Amino acid sequence: MSQPLTSGSVVLGRHVFRLGTMHYYVTRHYRISPRPVGMDTSHAAILLDNQFSPILCSLASDAVEYIGTWVRRIIPAWDGSADEMYNGGPYPYYSSADPLPLQVCGLIRLRPVPNLGVHPGRIYSIAPPEDGNTDGVPNAAFMTALGAAATWFATTHTQIVPPLGTTAGATAWLKTTGPTINGLVVQATALDVWGTQRRRSATSKRTPAPFEPW
Repeated sequence: MSQPLTSGSVVLGRHVFRLGTMHYYVTRHYRISPRPVGMDTSHAAILLDNQFSPILCSLASDAVEYIGTWVRRIIPAWDGSADEMYNGGPYPYYSSADPLPLQVCGLIRLRPVPNLGVHPGRIYSIAPPEDGNTDGVPNAAFMTALGAAATWFATTHTQIVPPLGTTAGATAWLKTTGPTINGLVVQATALDVWGTQRRRSATSKRTPAPFEPW
């Protein structure tokens, strides 16, 4: 059963990919606004899938398979209802080149307003392709794509969700703590180094040199 969304609702969106037996997750909190009357997490899954998953696919090798966007309500607190997943793909990938080593990722740094002393958030892109790498760092072409993704995640995105017939919107938020929203993401920066994402989660720390140049 879908979870209804109310004024101020925040959802956890998890964009899910698969390579062989390994699953990749890109996870963010999203504020749902505007929120049409009757909107629930099934509609939020459509919105997040359509607006944010294509930009993540545009950074990845087509060796990975996009599975869909999984959504759970965070504010108000999850009520135990079933989570929702939606896949509107397939979406275009960066290229058909083989992916770089599995833990290598592109990095986008997020900054919120207000900045309440929280550590800047990050988005870890999944499965960047070999043709996005030159001498162990992202090349100019990949940085252009990563910069476009950073700009995308710092902007509110809206669309008419077909089951509702009216416009809904979503904005990336940095973090939630219980009922508190720590900050709206208003600045996102593409970093010109590769990182490693050991656990493929939003909390892992990166290292500056995930593999040696060749």
